[in-house]
Amino acid sequence: MATTHARLRVQAYDGSNNLLAQDDSDADFTIVPTGITLITMNGGDLVADGTIRDVTWTTTGVVDHLRVKLSTDSGTSFPTTLVESIGSSPFHWVVGALAPTTHARIRVEALDSGNAIHAFTTSAADFSIINASVALAAPRAGRSCSPAASSTSSGAPAAPSTIGASRSRPTAA
Repeated sequence: MATTHARLRVQAYDGSNNLLAQDDSDADFTIVPTGITLITMNGGDLVADGTIRDVTWTTTGVVDHLRVKLSTDSGTSFPTTLVESIGSSPFHWVVGALAPTTHARIRVEALDSGNAIHAFTTSAADFSIINASVALAAPRAGRSCSPAASSTSSGAPAAPSTIGASRSRPTAA
């Protein structure tokens, strides 16, 4: 419960439950609940493996450290821990090789020094993770592609080569 007018009363009792002494706070103090608000990676994003994405959030209350987790099933479970302990926002997520999904979500957990969760927030909607590799299946209509013939010493075809590609856009006249 949040309040700006909190006070404590301490009471001491004997074995027969008789009040022996008590003392009250001399002044009000504030209780601020722990809370987290996810700012980025909150849904609708398109994330490619091999990129760096910032996960950002704000917190209220006392937070010792935070943990960031990933779900690929719309938040039903969060089996992948992206970072176990981070002190503050942002987390620079280096997106590794993950199975493509359209059902990813992030969860940020506020933890105390004993790793107990005091608050958490989850992406409001799913985001997508895609594989960033590109494969050329065939040349475009009217174009041809003639890779150099090669084979290994056993006569088997050689492993595929990496081919660079670029796309140009027409310029305005």
